[in-house]
Amino acid sequence: PVRSKLSNRVNTSSDNSLLTSSDNPLNKSSDNSLFLTFIQDFKWLWRRLEFLGHNKKWAKIFTDYWHHPTEIKAIFNALKEKFPSKKITIIFQPHQARRVIQFFDDFVKILKQFDKKIIY
Repeated sequence: PVRSKLSNRVNTSSDNSLLTSSDNPLNKSSDNSLFLTFIQDFKWLWRRLEFLGHNKKWAKIFTDYWHHPTEIKAIFNALKEKFPSKKITIIFQPHQARRVIQFFDDFVKILKQFDKKIIY
């Protein structure tokens, strides 16, 4: 899911010329080190499954700016894949009443999958 978000952001960027130009050294090299150099400074995905640190019990804390039940499901699946034996708690703060009403059943379905839920 995070990889697909990266691809989507790069593909929909208003400045695709950097990635598609024949002058771009990334397009001429089979060496992935150039790509890794470029991508490590990539900042477009702020708050997309961003690791914030640990709490006092050393639980990992991530943030993500969810808007839709399908995004929450993608993040849940990514975390379960990465940490299959860990419990996952969600702190969910809905931002638009209309969206919550429109997708209420979908929100309920995905939030039930988390071990703990906090609605903020």
